[in-house]
Amino acid sequence: MYQKLQCVDHKDHQFYTEEKDSSTYTCPRCSAAVRRLARVLKHRPMSSGNLKERVELPHIASASLNRPVRSAMLKEHELRQKAQRKAEQEYKRAQISNDPLYAWNAAENPDFDELEAFELGDDGLLYVPGSAFKPSMRYTASDGQSFDDGQRNLKAVAVDPACLKVVTDSVRNSALRLNANTVMGQSAHAASGRGVAHVKGAAFRGDHEEWNHLIADCLGGATEKRNLVAASAACNSYMLSIESCLRGKGHISLTVKAHCSEEDVAEWIEYQITNKGKTLVKYIDARNHYFTREDGAALRKEVLRFARER
Repeated sequence: MYQKLQCVDHKDHQFYTEEKDSSTYTCPRCSAAVRRLARVLKHRPMSSGNLKERVELPHIASASLNRPVRSAMLKEHELRQKAQRKAEQEYKRAQISNDPLYAWNAAENPDFDELEAFELGDDGLLYVPGSAFKPSMRYTASDGQSFDDGQRNLKAVAVDPACLKVVTDSVRNSALRLNANTVMGQSAHAASGRGVAHVKGAAFRGDHEEWNHLIADCLGGATEKRNLVAASAACNSYMLSIESCLRGKGHISLTVKAHCSEEDVAEWIEYQITNKGKTLVKYIDARNHYFTREDGAALRKEVLRFARER
């Protein structure tokens, strides 16, 4: 049997206890004295420490529900809140989808949208004021040019071998994120002189420059000079799609080469993924301005198939 206790100072501070003598208890929330109420429960309530604190839900008035029923109703309430948040995000995306320059599409692979905004070398981009960041917001228009359309003949691109950057490592836990502009001493646009200058808070576009991690910090790559190059936002989106498929896969090793025309300014990136002795290589144009939802879906499908443990 469980006795119901109530704080003498705050009526909403209500608890349950198995002890018959409640005179020695004080309210764990405000340390005031408590008094015993008449209500008695046969079923054990939700517990919190020595006192059994009542679990309140907006749509449940009765405190006499048994634990399994109360747990089921709590889960239903959480699912309803989650669905409401999702509906709000979809509404916000629909509101800005009329912009002809950008396509704001939901990711087909749910794992793609589990990354956080700070895991991008995006020079502090803001996407939709007041809404949660999603990597799928980085797609360019689906009815426009694809990544392949914007890809140059990389064999004919002039690079300086002295400026080559190579980073090799296996997939590890996330590394501490630092501000890339601070580490490099300037913005990627200032370093490369390419693309359009990004205005903080403006909507995403693929033709401005960002600091790209060769090995992402979500895969254990450090935010340091040897692991950063200036490249287009679309190039960064391409690499993000790869990285979203490799998180937690410690059996994967990576070798990423940045072929640069000058110090820290990439022309194209050679991304090598090795799994059980086999290697998948992707050649990425660092000046590309296009990366559509279809590009992302096809790329993730290929990388996920290759990266699975055999």
